[in-house]
Amino acid sequence: MAFMAPAAIDAMPGDRIGIRRPLVPVADTRSRGKADLPLNDATPRSEVDPDTGSPGATT
Repeated sequence: MAFMAPAAIDAMPGDRIGIRRPLVPVADTRSRGKADLPLNDATPRSEVDPDTGSPGATT
């Protein structure tokens, strides 16, 4: 199975570009958020040290 944008699937059939796997359109991902990820819903607080620029995260 290969995931592609719906427009790409419509414009280039899989046999034309040499893909033998079934082409599956990807869903809209721009509206997805952390709440949509049941196994990865942590939202740690991120911090950046203003002196060094080092990033960090706390839970």
